[in-house]
Amino acid sequence: MSKHSVGMIVLAGDKVLLVKNTEKSGYAHEIYGAPAGRLEEDENEKQAALRELKEETGLNTTEDSLEEFENNFYVAELDRKEGKVEYSIRFFLVKQYQGELKSSEETIPEWVPIDQLKEMTLVVNVKEAIDAAIKFLNP
Repeated sequence: MSKHSVGMIVLAGDKVLLVKNTEKSGYAHEIYGAPAGRLEEDENEKQAALRELKEETGLNTTEDSLEEFENNFYVAELDRKEGKVEYSIRFFLVKQYQGELKSSEETIPEWVPIDQLKEMTLVVNVKEAIDAAIKFLNP
């Protein structure tokens, strides 16, 4: 059975907000991903998205600022420290946010130029989700 997660695409000009996963995360060190995480018990997708964005980046947003877009759902097998895990993930575009970037034990948030993504080691489906969000915003 796959684990379900939510991810957030946060864009600012020609940059996207990614998180670098640290040694304490479930990922291999130095891999970048979108702010994302699993739903907790009694949470819906948008509630989980608000919590994960705050935990991983320090930023706050509202459910009204989360927007779905075409091609925002993926299923993949991820290499985690506990082995291969099948995940499903729904991405939301974050239209408005506030706060200051703040690292956690597991993640370091960074604004990354979109044109550098192809040279980076990214969690599976993150580049596709960013591309889909940009296409949604600029049809």
